Amino acid sequence: MLLTPVSPHMLFDRTLVLDPTEVIEIEVSGHRRAELNLDGHAAGALDDGDVVRCAPSDATANFVRFGDERYHQILKGKFGLADR
Repeated sequence: MLLTPVSPHMLFDRTLVLDPTEVIEIEVSGHRRAELNLDGHAAGALDDGDVVRCAPSDATANFVRFGDERYHQILKGKFGLADR
């Protein structure tokens, strides 16, 4: 599971790679409400003290591939990073 800050305020706020079985709880703190978005869709408003719990799903994702190259190989080629 990847946990990525949306608007990091420090230079070292990077994506965290977590164990696939990890459960994450995020608590809203402060005087302003927060908006919860899931995959780009508004899911609701959160108030001070509300907690969002993220846990792995039992469902798996299936991906379609066209050709032998994988997404990251194509992307690296387009940005001239094939040697990385």
